[in-house]
Amino acid sequence: MLIDYDQKGEAYRKLKKYDEALMYFNNLLKIEPDNALALKIRSKTYQKLEKYSKKWRKAKAKNNAIIDAKTQSEFINWIPYYQFEDVKYIAEGGFGVVNKAIWIKDGENRIKVALKNLHNYENITDDF
Repeated sequence: MLIDYDQKGEAYRKLKKYDEALMYFNNLLKIEPDNALALKIRSKTYQKLEKYSKKWRKAKAKNNAIIDAKTQSEFINWIPYYQFEDVKYIAEGGFGVVNKAIWIKDGENRIKVALKNLHNYENITDDF
């Protein structure tokens, strides 16, 4: 699932908030290098900033992978039905039925796919 704009904005706000807090504590520690409370809070702020940064990077990488998969060459491929498991109906449209399933590729790789069973596939033209 892609990150929506609200989630993206929230992530940026949190990262900015922690970044601003770190600047404040770093400036305070320039004046009072031995301030134990500032050192402790700065350490916790770094930990929270790292936590949100990791979450954001992971979500961004996942989104990029989804986008890359969608933009790579798209094609229709015939795969034997026995290579699918957990087949579930999604909807039916003008061209056929759409299901989702897990494709057991090469006997070990499990890939989520959309299965499209086309109506009147024998009469498909080049314009299709």
